[in-house]
Amino acid sequence: MQNGVLIQASKGQNSDGIHKRQPVACDDSGRLAQTIVPTQLTVETLAVVANADPATPVVLSGSAKWFTQAIISGKKDQTTANTGIVYIGGSSTNGENMEEVLPGTPYFISAPAGGALNLADFYMDVATANDGLAITLFKPAETSS
Repeated sequence: MQNGVLIQASKGQNSDGIHKRQPVACDDSGRLAQTIVPTQLTVETLAVVANADPATPVVLSGSAKWFTQAIISGKKDQTTANTGIVYIGGSSTNGENMEEVLPGTPYFISAPAGGALNLADFYMDVATANDGLAITLFKPAETSS
């Protein structure tokens, strides 16, 4: 995936750069063998973004929406999985630089370390009219100084 890392929760790493979630290291007693530093995040759940035209990619956001991580799922609405495959990528050209998002399967997008991604830089295309993506964005919580 261009501009970030697309991670599918249920697949192992393959040549397309899709990774499965890695287990956290534990010691012999089952306790965490590494320190996890908690980070306060702001969470924004968007309405499902749908596409009525299978041949025309649409931008995922008409305005800047910066995030460090996102969860996306192939859904027509919050409770109904898509009929077909949705494609997501960094190009508005049909079929170019697109990764598959299977119906009902959650995927994770992560910005490079210390960076952020803009949802307005991502496009979605669909195989079946009116399929879409449910999107939840995560970004560091704003702190006041």
